Amino acid sequence: MDAEPRPRLSDFQMVLMAIVVWIGVLVAWPLSGVIGGIATLAALAFRVPLLVLFGSFLVASALGAGAEANYQSLAVTPFNGEVISLGLPDVATFGERLEVKLPSGERATLTVPPSAGSVRTVRGGDRVLVEGKLGPIDDTAWHRSRHLEGRLTARTVHRIGAGGWHWRVAGALQQLVERASGSFDAAPAALYRGLVTGDDRDQGAAQKAVFRTVGLSHILAVSGQNVAFVLILVQAVLGIVPRRGRPVVVAVVLALFALVTQLEPSVLRATVTAGVGYWAVVTGRAGSGVRLLSLAVAGLLLIDPFLARSVGFQLSVLAAAGILILGPALTNRLPGPPLIRIPLAVTLAAQLAVAPLLIISFDDVSLISLPANLLAGWAAGAVMMWGMSVGLFAGAVGGSVGAALQVPVRFLLWWIDTVARTMAAIPLAPLTAASALCVVAAAIVSALVPGNRRWFAALAVIGMLLVTPGARRSGVVELLGGGTLVRNDVGDDVLVLQSGADQRVVEALLAQRPGPVVVVVEGGHRGMSVIIREITQIADVDLVLAPPLHTVVGATRLTTNTVLHTGRGEVNVYVESPKRLRVSFPGKR
Repeated sequence: MDAEPRPRLSDFQMVLMAIVVWIGVLVAWPLSGVIGGIATLAALAFRVPLLVLFGSFLVASALGAGAEANYQSLAVTPFNGEVISLGLPDVATFGERLEVKLPSGERATLTVPPSAGSVRTVRGGDRVLVEGKLGPIDDTAWHRSRHLEGRLTARTVHRIGAGGWHWRVAGALQQLVERASGSFDAAPAALYRGLVTGDDRDQGAAQKAVFRTVGLSHILAVSGQNVAFVLILVQAVLGIVPRRGRPVVVAVVLALFALVTQLEPSVLRATVTAGVGYWAVVTGRAGSGVRLLSLAVAGLLLIDPFLARSVGFQLSVLAAAGILILGPALTNRLPGPPLIRIPLAVTLAAQLAVAPLLIISFDDVSLISLPANLLAGWAAGAVMMWGMSVGLFAGAVGGSVGAALQVPVRFLLWWIDTVARTMAAIPLAPLTAASALCVVAAAIVSALVPGNRRWFAALAVIGMLLVTPGARRSGVVELLGGGTLVRNDVGDDVLVLQSGADQRVVEALLAQRPGPVVVVVEGGHRGMSVIIREITQIADVDLVLAPPLHTVVGATRLTTNTVLHTGRGEVNVYVESPKRLRVSFPGKR
């Protein structure tokens, strides 16, 4: 008589296990991981759910405590040696930043001021010689999720060589993508490289601000959704591969894709999830999506306990859970043909799932993000899939043939940019915590309305939200990034840029939806030229005033004191020195 098969863990129990692991790494009690491991193995062998949960908690808690104990901020010390690049540099207005691995194994943020040289051409795996000073870094959840333990400020930097063969292969593929975008204008080329390989070095502050305002920032660089597009491409050729070799092909392609995208954490998380899912399918052990997501979440947290506090990881998990849980129900309830209903259901499910966390973390959520994602999301996926297939061939052949192959991508990039800029110009009020509660209450009321009349109630709520304009704050508005906006009811607004202003002021200005502006630059150094150029892409700049000895491109030299009249009072601009202006306005201390 055959033995009765032991029952496996249910989907609900798998979700509980992922939650218990998450709690365990957060609690981080210095318990014995050996006891937890033995308990977990015994529980899995005998299929005792309660014992599985208990063992998982002990293991996760021990690993969390170990990660906390091993994370030590680096001390201040001179540094002169070779470091390994861990990705592409972040190019800012007043310098460059790069995550590197030190000879001792710790990870640090390399800050390169203009006087020290440049790491702009450095790629993942490259060896860089640095002379400078090493010091501690702020202990934040984001730094921990990246395992950054120090800050290395360079006095001189020199690239001295490429990394291992796998990094060289990844670099060669990136170069093909760059060549494929050679026939594009600057902004579309930057968007193309960000979509295909995650290279966002040439994306300007204005472009990033527009996309972030309408909830499309996730498509400016490679994110987890790109893994799905890669698997679609691979699936098209797997038919000619023997069944046993298919998992190997998929694993190699996903690993190469992770390298090309510079091992970006969001891509790594999606790669693990996709790999687990495909392995389950090809081995005949396919389970529910929620089950696979729970397994992937638990595994990633055990590997890297610091992910538990990462907002990016939390958003990824919530979006995936929303699609898996809410997506099917919304697909069945929403009207229209599948071509429209399915993308709408998936986008709506993801947006609803992440909205609470976005409100908690960032105070509000853009209501325009749903239609923006519906209109631009399909095009972003098409660009990515084209870039990883036809685009690589276009980069290899180059010339007029390569440019001709990229003609469809030109239209898709134009469409994505047009959607973003058009949606950013719509004055919708953000979804705050209070309005979110009103939407939930209205949804419950509409669900209680019998028959098709519930759709009228839902449409009425949506209509009220859509016709609610975003508030245009009046008076004097302090902007993040070192700027002040003085509203004018009858003429140009006045934007005052402080000497230490940076590119964050561009997004802050876009959120205020300014009219025509006069820009006053208090300190006229050359770095302000970059900020002014980005501001002109999101606002109508009538005039730029700068000190007499400024180096701001296109600015007007102010040699005498002047007064700018606004409906909110007078803005007085004084020439304090040949290189500095002083501005006073109503409400300024």
